[in-house]
This record gives sequence, structure tokens and C-alpha cells, in this order.
Amino acid sequence: ALVAGLLFGAAVACRSDALVVAPAFLGVSWMRRRHPRALLASLSCVAVGALVVLAMLYAAFGFTLVDSLDAARHAVQSWSRGPSLKTHAATLVFFIGLPAIVLGAISFGLLVKRRDRVLVLTVAGMPFLYNLVYLGKAWEARSFLPMTPFFAALVCLGARWAIDHASRIQRVVLVALLAIVWIAPPLRIATHDGPREVVGRLWAPVLWSAWQQQRRADTEGFESFARGLTTATLVMTSDWNADRYLHLALQDAGFRTIGTLGGPACGRVVETFSRGDVVVRHLRLHVPFVAIHPAYLPLRYDTFVAACGEAPARTFQAGSLATLRDAGMADRWTPFSMEQVPTLRFLPPVVTEPDGVAPLDGPALRRLRHHWEAQATQSIAADGAVLPALLPASSHAIDAWFAPILRSLHAS
Repeated sequence: ALVAGLLFGAAVACRSDALVVAPAFLGVSWMRRRHPRALLASLSCVAVGALVVLAMLYAAFGFTLVDSLDAARHAVQSWSRGPSLKTHAATLVFFIGLPAIVLGAISFGLLVKRRDRVLVLTVAGMPFLYNLVYLGKAWEARSFLPMTPFFAALVCLGARWAIDHASRIQRVVLVALLAIVWIAPPLRIATHDGPREVVGRLWAPVLWSAWQQQRRADTEGFESFARGLTTATLVMTSDWNADRYLHLALQDAGFRTIGTLGGPACGRVVETFSRGDVVVRHLRLHVPFVAIHPAYLPLRYDTFVAACGEAPARTFQAGSLATLRDAGMADRWTPFSMEQVPTLRFLPPVVTEPDGVAPLDGPALRRLRHHWEAQATQSIAADGAVLPALLPASSHAIDAWFAPILRSLHAS
């Protein structure tokens, strides 16, 4: 129980929403001991272990659990796109898969029939509680990772019933249906933290290999681009992948971050790198954790112009084609990888949005800035949102709330 508490404390430190799983300790402890005193002792060990880890980590960085929850609240408030039950259901199906849903439903029926309330509340109740908390807000498959042990338990119970108690006809029908769903080639592939399929889980390694091949091509493209920078350059990124890929590629190419050349306001939107006499500025237009991040593109670009000076003659837009295509400048863009990655002959290709770079001159920058302004207006109108003090002036949303942590890391 003490070890479980230590691990739980580490989980809460990494993701504060792990607190939702806390009621599971009550059910698991009761099923193991089934005595009030033993239950109290077990839960006390879990609590002590969790508090020790949290106290040590928070003391090291100079903040508290309340600060962590407050930062999470602000991040969720900024990022929230509004509830969508359709997306929630689709994400859940992509994560679990149809075979697991069938076996899980059988398990739930068996548990209810056995009237083991503690087991029902623990194994089936926790996924229900978790989905209730996240109702309409599960946008990515990884949202359900904390529920993996409970989903796995339900699947194992259903599989055990099929092996030990199902009639021959029931077993044949169940195995045939699950085999078809598992083996049949997927008709459609969606991207949720990688390729996801409802039918054809057997082919998932092939699909993921193709997806990773495209990601590798993108990273290699950024690395080649960074190695070729030999004069003062401005590189603008307007999506998350390009932002991080470029940052890492510049470091791998021998560039090192230096102090901002335009003061604090410039430093909020620009990373400055140098390698010998070559200075590269990375204008980070993308604002993470914000649902209407397109609305900040013109604001952050204008902040750069006002605080950092005009863009140098050698300027690039790096990232996906979408920004340039919508601005009518797709012909400037050179992709790093293919949009459709072929797999096996009988499987559909994995369709992704490759990254690339495009050189921009003065007229192109003005045209792109005009497009961002129209995109921002449309985004704000669609969301009914305003751009008030949701973010510090042109700063990344999370920076202000995690400033104490960042300062502690810098000091160390």
C-alpha cells in the first residue's frame, strides 16, 4: 500500500487529474482485506506515500498542490473547446476497440448478476466516474490511459467467461465476430495521437510504422534545413509540431540559445539561436493550450515587428501546408514528406499533414499577415470569444502560471 501511495503521488504530480482515480484504492483495499481496520491501515499507507512524494516534489520547486490545480484550471479554461459527446464517444471507441467493448459489456452483465457491489463499483464504476468527469471533453485517445487497468480487467473477465462458461454456439459466434472485427482490413483510419482504426486492430503495427515513417521524414527534413542555415534567418512556425521540431533540429545542428536581442517583449514570442556568427530567430506564432489559437497569430507577429524589428531578408514559414494554402501561397512550400504514406496493398494509406518550409519575401509576409487577420476574426466570431486577459501580452498561456517552476529550474 505504501508503494502504491508513492506511485500515486508521482502520478498526481505529473497529472493532477489522476486524483479522479483515488476512489479505486477504497475498492481494491476492501477486496484484499475486507476488514474495517485493515482498510483504514491500507488507505493510511496510500495517503502517507502520496503526500510524501507530493511534499518533496512541491518543496523542491517552491509551489503547492493548490498552485498545480490552479494552473491546470487556467490551462483547461484557455484550451477548452466546449463539450462534444460525439467526439468523446469516438475517442473512447478508438482507444478501447470493438472487441474490448463487447467483452467489457459481457463482464459488466456478469458482475451485476453476481451482485458483487464492491467489484462492480471498482472495475466498472471507475471508468463510469472518469467518463462523467471528462464528459464531452475527451479530445485525444491518451485521455483514457489512466483507465487502462479497469478496461483490461473487464476484458479479462469477459474473456474468461467465454472460455469457461459460454456454450459452444455462443463461443463460436463470439470468436467469429471478434475475429472478423480484429482481422478485417480497416475501412477508415483516423488520427488520434497516431493512426486509429475501429476495425482491423491486427494491422495497427503496420499503420503505426507508416505514420512514424512520415514523422521521421519530417524531423529529418527540419534537421537538414537547420544544418543549411548559414546567414541571419527568421523562421516562423504556426503549429505545435513545427515549433518543437525546429527547436530540436537547431540544437542538433549546433545552434545554442542566446539572450533575446529585443528585450522581454521580444523574448515572449521569439527564441534566438546562434552558431558562430550565424543568428537564427524562431518566431513562435503558435499558442498552446488555447482553443482559438489562430486568433493570436497576427497579435504575436505584430509583437515581433514592434519589439524585435522587421524580419530579415531571409525569412521562412515552417510547418504544415494549411497556413500557406489558405493564404493562396501553396506554390512556395516544399514538403519534407508525403501526405499519403502507403502501407500494405489491401490497407488504406495513412493520411497525415506533412511539414515543410516556404521562403517569404516582403509582399508574401504582408499577404500572410492579412490572411492571419481574417483567420483571427473568423475564429473569434465562431467561438464568440474575446481576446482579453486570457493570456499575458502575446505570451504562451502556460508561462505565467508555471513561472515559479521555470525560475526554480533555471536557478538549479
